[in-house]
Amino acid sequence: MKKTKYFAWMVATGLALTGCSDELEGGGTPVINEGATGYAKVSINLPTTVGTRAANDNFDDGMDSEYAVKEGIILYFSPSPTEDTEANATFVGAYSLPLGEWNKVTSDDTDGKDGPITTETTVVAQAPLVDKVSQLYALVILNPNDIFTLNNNNHSLEIKASTATTLTTSSNSTFASVQALVAGATNEDFNIIDDYISDGFMMLNAPLASKAVTSSDKSATVSIMPKLSIYENESSAASSTATDIYMERAMAKVTISGFDEADDGTLSMAVTKSNTSSADESDASFTLDGWTLDVTNKWTYLVHNVKDYSTWFNYTEPNSATQSRFVSATPPFRLYWANDNNYNGSSYGTTETLENKTSVQYTDQFNYIQGMTDTDIEWKKVQGEENPIYCLENTFDTNNQDEDQTTRIVFKGTYHINNAEEAESFFVVGDQEKTTTLSVEQFREYINEKVIGFLTDTWEPMATLKGGKYSTIADFASLLGKSETTDATDLATIQAAVGYVKYYKDGQTFYHLQRIKHFGDELTPWTSGTDYTEANHLGRYGVVRNNWYEIVITAITGPGEPEIPDTPPTPDDEESGFVKATIKILSWAVRKQEVTLK
Repeated sequence: MKKTKYFAWMVATGLALTGCSDELEGGGTPVINEGATGYAKVSINLPTTVGTRAANDNFDDGMDSEYAVKEGIILYFSPSPTEDTEANATFVGAYSLPLGEWNKVTSDDTDGKDGPITTETTVVAQAPLVDKVSQLYALVILNPNDIFTLNNNNHSLEIKASTATTLTTSSNSTFASVQALVAGATNEDFNIIDDYISDGFMMLNAPLASKAVTSSDKSATVSIMPKLSIYENESSAASSTATDIYMERAMAKVTISGFDEADDGTLSMAVTKSNTSSADESDASFTLDGWTLDVTNKWTYLVHNVKDYSTWFNYTEPNSATQSRFVSATPPFRLYWANDNNYNGSSYGTTETLENKTSVQYTDQFNYIQGMTDTDIEWKKVQGEENPIYCLENTFDTNNQDEDQTTRIVFKGTYHINNAEEAESFFVVGDQEKTTTLSVEQFREYINEKVIGFLTDTWEPMATLKGGKYSTIADFASLLGKSETTDATDLATIQAAVGYVKYYKDGQTFYHLQRIKHFGDELTPWTSGTDYTEANHLGRYGVVRNNWYEIVITAITGPGEPEIPDTPPTPDDEESGFVKATIKILSWAVRKQEVTLK
């Protein structure tokens, strides 16, 4: 089962800034009153929220450590005098949020948690005073880590993006320009995953709709920054009423569970045969040696981008003609999808084959494990909610909803035929059932049935032979230790009869799960043989920030692949791989996907 958990990682930040009633007058650049300081009362809350709609509005706290807040910055933007929208509001300063002792996580291993945490605090923060402006937009950044660097003397902000950016009080930078900033890993010196979580999880404002979106009313607008009022003195700010800003983490996370766990930490599962009529009558088991994420995005917008929301709002849930799957049905009206920076494939193309993965069209955009050696991959060897892997947002339109562009999980393990305690090499041959496993002795007999006496009674694969799929005459010569020229006729006979052979050296096998589903089968059902449409299938697959995808393995039915599986450029639902998935929604957080490995 896989659960996608939409985190109750939403942080309510109340910025109670109600004050002067003067409206912005005149035009031109906002004039900051140099040397004058305004004040804002800031109430930051990390709530556990349970909504009313099973598919989207359920939440989970996650680990206590994921709530630790070490530092906060608040950015202010002044409304435009000609067109007052948050997009063209102009940056007028960044200020530190004095968080004090808030959210200091204690050391306590009770129930696998870090201990009690403080979930809210209220402080009075400084703000700029802008001439003839009573209200400013606000963007809050919690745990800015190495991405944002504040200069609290001149209230400028350095931003570590693909293009280095510094916001100053005289830069005339609009919020739209900040929304367009993209961060990513272009070299080993810039590991964005580490930067996002190095000292607490980076969080920013979550986009919210103004109201619910239904088939009869799609008029909701979306905003990221609330408009706040600024006080000229600290006491007035302190006595004001807070306005909530909901925060969200800038990362997604993935966990796995479902394996039996031994006292020594070994993770295993008995194999369930998918075809009882199979010629393979042996029992088998699988030991998990590690798991990792594949096809992960290297780039991300710093701020949650929902630029296409007015189009998404036209798409209702298949089982609810009145409700949009992209927006919460109850306040706060959270958005459940995103445009990432390579959303429409313009950066990497859609026709190139995965075999040519060296092309920068792909490698500049995504991390792949295809082509890597097993030892080069950092395999995670534990399961459970306390052992996640974090990744960047990876979303796409339905034209790009393909396997080579969709984040997935890959398992590495040992397949024990006949429940052998020690790992043994085995084979699967193409003209038999997929789950029919042949020991070395059985495979030797099988080949000798095709060409009598072709292999000696003591034949074994050469020690240097690698696990993998063997299908050509040259492959069969290498696999069987024969001459491609001298034994050409017999090799051709075997190749024609068998088709291909998969060799699982020392029982090593790999599984790729069906790509990670976001809305999944419940909100975006798909019928085999049909094409994807934006209205019915947008968001079926993908990973979105502030969502938790938990993969719960319910069954293993076969030996997987003998080498790291490829990621072909085929639609996500057309290649069944070794996983079957259904979506079930849990009571907290969460889109849940049941999977069967075969």
